[in-house]
Amino acid sequence: MASDRPEAIRIVLGPDVLASSFFDPASKTVLDHWRNGVVRLIVTRELLMTYLSVLRGLGLSDAQLRRWAMWFTSRDAAEANMGSDGSGGTVPAMLARAASGGTRFVVVNRAAWRDALSREAAAVDAATFIRELTR
Repeated sequence: MASDRPEAIRIVLGPDVLASSFFDPASKTVLDHWRNGVVRLIVTRELLMTYLSVLRGLGLSDAQLRRWAMWFTSRDAAEANMGSDGSGGTVPAMLARAASGGTRFVVVNRAAWRDALSREAAAVDAATFIRELTR
């Protein structure tokens, strides 16, 4: 049976949006849309490691990190590419590599990262992304 739900929008999530989601309403809304299936994350091995490092820095326990890792790589919530295509470098380079597989948006709050991505992907901050979703 076909689902009435529209296909999720594929995005790459900047690690700064993940960290900001604890205090920024727009960033939290992006994560809420991910949880609710409106968006689908594109996750690479290097982004997963970066996300988990950010969450560890915010004080999450090992058990909580395992739950997040499972969610980041869940077939229901994300498209995880755990191959070893490129590694290291700057965060914008990691985001660009993840976006190269075909994604509509890279959601990243840090202006310098958006500027670095401007030639390679449609990089927008969380608030702009939310406005785009509601058009």
